[in-house]
Amino acid sequence: MGKKNYSLERRLQIYVVITILLVAIISSTITGYIYFRSYLNDFYKQADSTLTYFENAILRQKLRDSSSAAVSLASLPEAVNYFSADSGDNLPSALAHSIETNNSMVVLLDPEFNVLFNTDSYDELNHNNLTGFLNRRLARLADNQLSDSMKNRKDPEANTAAANSIATDLSTTKIPDDAFYYGDLMGNLLAMSMVPVNQDGEVIGYVITGYDLTDPAYTEYIGRYFGLVATVFYQDIRVNTNLSDADGKYLHTTMDNDISREIFFENNSYSGHVEFAGKNYIGTYRSIHDNTNTVGALFIGMQVSDILFNLRLSIYLIAAAALIIAIGAILVTRQIISRHIGKPISQMIELMQKMANNPATLANEDISYIGEKNLSKMVQSLKHTAAAIAQDREHLAYLAFHDRLTGLYNSKRLFDYYGERERSSINHAFKAPANVTTVNIDFFKRHKKYLGQQGSENLLLAVSQRLSEVTKEYDCDLYRLTSDEFIICSDTVFSNDTFDQLLIDLMETMHKPIDINNKKLIVTISIGAARRESADDTLQDIMQKSSMALDTAKYSGRNQLAYFDPKTAKMRQRYLRIEEKLRSLQDYSCFELYFQPQIDTSSGKAYGLEALIRWHDSELGWISPAEFIPLAEAIGMITLIGNWVTDSAIKFISHLKSIGINGLHMSINVAAAQMIEPDFVIRMIEIARLRNVDPSEIVIEITETQLVQSFENAAENIKQLKHNGFKIAMDDFGTGYSSLSYIGSLPIDIIKIDQSFVQSLDSDVNLELVKEMITLGQRLGMTVISEGVETKAQLLQLREISGTHIQGYYISRPLPRSEIISWLKHNAAGKYASLHAKTEI
Repeated sequence: MGKKNYSLERRLQIYVVITILLVAIISSTITGYIYFRSYLNDFYKQADSTLTYFENAILRQKLRDSSSAAVSLASLPEAVNYFSADSGDNLPSALAHSIETNNSMVVLLDPEFNVLFNTDSYDELNHNNLTGFLNRRLARLADNQLSDSMKNRKDPEANTAAANSIATDLSTTKIPDDAFYYGDLMGNLLAMSMVPVNQDGEVIGYVITGYDLTDPAYTEYIGRYFGLVATVFYQDIRVNTNLSDADGKYLHTTMDNDISREIFFENNSYSGHVEFAGKNYIGTYRSIHDNTNTVGALFIGMQVSDILFNLRLSIYLIAAAALIIAIGAILVTRQIISRHIGKPISQMIELMQKMANNPATLANEDISYIGEKNLSKMVQSLKHTAAAIAQDREHLAYLAFHDRLTGLYNSKRLFDYYGERERSSINHAFKAPANVTTVNIDFFKRHKKYLGQQGSENLLLAVSQRLSEVTKEYDCDLYRLTSDEFIICSDTVFSNDTFDQLLIDLMETMHKPIDINNKKLIVTISIGAARRESADDTLQDIMQKSSMALDTAKYSGRNQLAYFDPKTAKMRQRYLRIEEKLRSLQDYSCFELYFQPQIDTSSGKAYGLEALIRWHDSELGWISPAEFIPLAEAIGMITLIGNWVTDSAIKFISHLKSIGINGLHMSINVAAAQMIEPDFVIRMIEIARLRNVDPSEIVIEITETQLVQSFENAAENIKQLKHNGFKIAMDDFGTGYSSLSYIGSLPIDIIKIDQSFVQSLDSDVNLELVKEMITLGQRLGMTVISEGVETKAQLLQLREISGTHIQGYYISRPLPRSEIISWLKHNAAGKYASLHAKTEI
């Protein structure tokens, strides 16, 4: 059978019924427990009062009656004489009647406490066995008579003497007339009274009357008149009880060990649960004292089953009352729920379901049929909420397919749109766009670190705006794929010229500096482009090709654009293999430094050396720095490699000095990541000191790109390097927009004219530019080195415009250690000394 689907109203009613029943059960249980505890407390009080009443009203009275009869008889002289004859057979009938009626014992003593007479049951009672008993009794009486001042004395001997004196007096004249106490006499447990017999003002003897607690009549009396169980214990063994089994036989029982310890050793009373002969009882123990010694105990109680029988009716009545109240509450609550809660909530749920299906339709919903006033207000609020939800849905629908920051389409929109085209490709000639272009912001992580979170977001907004302006002209869709990567898709089949122009426009739109937080930044991009080659191509296919082309642009030095061609995949595999090898480097023994000389044409001698890193791998062969340097920067290894280059170059210049080759400068290319390291300057100073190289012999080469990425940090380190004697060179001078501003604000010693200008000196414009750059540098007191001199004609042209320092293949290619040392030794005399002459070379 299926699970029942109760309505909300029915479920509420069920929950309320269960709650009320649980409350009724819990409350009746608590009430019954409280009543039961109260009943037990009352019962303990009753048992205790019964013990007190029996002692005062029964035992004392019995002993008083027996003592009166005995004293009356003993006070007659002839009776005393008669007793002296020790003739128990002729005991006067009055005394015999008293003993028989009260079940008492009688002992007559002379003034010296000698036994004159005792009842038949105690024939063995004599002077000797009374001595200990009387001494204890007298000592107790004496203790009761001691004054507070005597008790507080600190002298034990004085206290003892006082006690003995009082005991002597008590033994003759001062025993009270109604001294009641319990005693252990001749192995029997008795309630006793000892009173003096006076005749003509003299004590002629004493009468001891006692009631034997071991007599069954004692406990029978308690059971008959008080309806309670009673048991007398002598020490811890039962000697009298009215407990009986079903056949009327008295039950044998002993005292529990724990209770016996409380009564006989701790001298405490006890109330609670006990077990006699396999049955459970509740009652009170009272100890029986012989002066200060506990000689027995009396238990009065009731069997637990009898108590429970008395409690059942009360508990049943309490439970019945709780049930009646619960049923009444259920009926009333059910009516309230049905009228004021269940029906209105059901109506409200119906409205909420309508809102869930279409929030906009609830705005015109008629709610007049809802009679509950407060609920009507709630529904009115619900209508306003529905309108807000409808607006939120529109906004969420927008966010689902748009980038939150830039407002461009996001990757979900890209893949959903073309994924749907692929699924319904029967109705489309092509699954994928005609062309895909991937654009990546160069060095975005460094920009973000430099600008901060807000600044980097502003940078992304500026870049996306510029890209959008270009893509709108060509009717292309622009997507922001990841943090710093964009995708451009178009279904238009562009001609080669149009597609080329699109990519060129994208590159040129980034030429202008971007103003971020009052900082002018030159931001470059790398572009990879791919076309759809067949109708079976998917978006993923073309995106993968575009990504490969982007990698080519990046590995080509960034700020480049590249098209996909079949060779790109092979190059990509090579780049991935290079990256894998870089990540697995254990040391830098695979690298080697080559050195390219720089010549001062005015003297013909070597001016310095530029250290250039080379990598030859047994698997991949020669790996160009243009291939692995960008990779090392991307994966965060450029600082480690740069440190190795720095150490090795300074170590080599130190070696050259040790073999007599002096006066050279060592130029070292420093990566941007190195330049902004906090300890870069300290490290350079320490290396120079350890290698015994003067800092003035070391040239730190920087590029405009490095300064753009983090000008403030780099500028501070440059100033510190200059302050400590190092020389600073600006490499690739003339290729950036800010070269002139940098040489004016930084302590530059050397400018190196980029080879692109030197290799096009046949152009009058470039010739004039190079001439101006050389003149500017010389006027500022800087050394100017022209890079990329590959022909004799270029050298002669530079000489004509006063370019005295040159570097290039015409002088020498970069050489390994052993070859550059041979080259330097061979040219020590100045092979190019004649370069300053105006003759053909």
